[in-house]
Amino acid sequence: ILVDAPCSGEGMFRKDSEAVKSWDNYKSEMCAKIQRDILIYAHEMLKPCGRLVYSTCTFSPLENEMAICGFLDSFRDCELVDIPRSGGVEGGRPGWAEGRRELLKAARLWPHKVRGEGHFVALIVKRGEKSGEEAVPGPEDSPGRQSMVEGFKEFEAANLNTDMRGHFLARGNHLWRLNVPCPDMEGIKAVKLGLYLGEFSEGRFVPSHPLALSLKMEDFKRVLNFKRDSDQVNRYLKGETLLMEGEAGYTAVCVDGFPLGWAKQMPGMLKNLYPKGWRKMN
Repeated sequence: ILVDAPCSGEGMFRKDSEAVKSWDNYKSEMCAKIQRDILIYAHEMLKPCGRLVYSTCTFSPLENEMAICGFLDSFRDCELVDIPRSGGVEGGRPGWAEGRRELLKAARLWPHKVRGEGHFVALIVKRGEKSGEEAVPGPEDSPGRQSMVEGFKEFEAANLNTDMRGHFLARGNHLWRLNVPCPDMEGIKAVKLGLYLGEFSEGRFVPSHPLALSLKMEDFKRVLNFKRDSDQVNRYLKGETLLMEGEAGYTAVCVDGFPLGWAKQMPGMLKNLYPKGWRKMN
């Protein structure tokens, strides 16, 4: 669990004048209370043998060394893990929190000793034994998922030289592939859910742009490989239709051997499938 805790921001004063103004409203005492609450929930979520990284961008001992001491005092099943330090990074300061030597395992980044601003990082492990259970299977058995996977496999056989394995996740008309089973995501809006394969429209699978970028040129059955300074690449990036003949079906447009996106070969022309929001304006 990564806890990039909201803090008073003292370590950013040199870089950001707005951080100085913010400090007037969010001093260390207020931030320390918020941090304590966050750490309580983080401990509750942390599995045995799990690791928790706590970090701030402040110099304040109240929000750093003392926050970690308070956490360890409250949760005796946790302990600090030594963070390897180099390049000017120093350990925590025991003298700023009851002289506890274990704080040397934490890390402090000082702006006059490293290329950066002021930060504090502590790595904590929760003692115990792993349960041995994998990620909780979730909506992989959602209605229609199997038929969607079969539809993708048909697309793969017709257009790709791959045999994708793993765990497939269906949501609505959309399909993802994950390396591990997905936990129950009900009620959670996720920005990314593994590799987004594409969607089903009118019963047909439409491949996604991320799928094209995730593959190698040799993974496609049909390929157009252009030089980076060619006129065809420029026109493709603008979203223009390319007038050319070829084998019908989805085609990978590549630049110097690297996939750039999809196109669809039709009689006498190559339909451009480059994402509209990414297209060049001139």
